[in-house]
Amino acid sequence: MKYNKIRGTEERYYGADLNKFIAENCRKDMTVINIDLMTWDRDKKHIKIIESKHLNETTGKGQSMLLKTLYKLVKLISGYTIDVVIVRGDPPYNWAYIEDVMTGERKKLKRQELIDYFNYEA
Repeated sequence: MKYNKIRGTEERYYGADLNKFIAENCRKDMTVINIDLMTWDRDKKHIKIIESKHLNETTGKGQSMLLKTLYKLVKLISGYTIDVVIVRGDPPYNWAYIEDVMTGERKKLKRQELIDYFNYEA
């Protein structure tokens, strides 16, 4: 199996041992993803579902479809703001792109802007 120098892992990355188990042993006609981060600001009634990718990584079709479905499902919760985004960047995150899964809008944020976004200040 190929070795990914940026991740420091095998090229076929599963994110979690359970993901690998499912990929190797279960049905192939379903999408299995490992969501990297969910945050919730109770006071602001705001939920963020965040998938993290390195700059050189792509997002699979199934993963994109499932993230959009999650947006639609959570949006049904009355009164909540929901962001479902892909953050594309590499440590130490001096800058990164934030991509809105639903609109495709992509913004380049500097480190402090990224921190502000995660702190629900932007």
